[in-house]
Amino acid sequence: MFNKIKKIIFYLIGTGFLLSNLSNIYKQAGILLSAKGKNKEIYEEIVEMERENREMNRQIEYATSSAFINRQARESFGLGTEDDYWLEIPEEEGEIDLFPETNMDQTRAKYEEWLDLFR
Repeated sequence: MFNKIKKIIFYLIGTGFLLSNLSNIYKQAGILLSAKGKNKEIYEEIVEMERENREMNRQIEYATSSAFINRQARESFGLGTEDDYWLEIPEEEGEIDLFPETNMDQTRAKYEEWLDLFR
């Protein structure tokens, strides 16, 4: 009888250890899967940052180039090179009429104008 109780206790303890180990394995698998997902997200962020870094380096190279400096001098200060030709257009004297008068007869009603159109 004592051997039987001893076996039952042994099996219960063994089953407890087995269930505990299986639970730990399940938790570890979940942690590994979530870590893989986070690694993938971080890798995608790294790739995006490297792309942005290359783009910024390209912009820095252009901003320090002579072509950019010449363009900024032209746009900001109106400066040019020896080969540039500038055309000065004199401003017109007097006022410009932005709303010229039209030749519409305002004394007649619209229906009369329509009737005259079809007569």
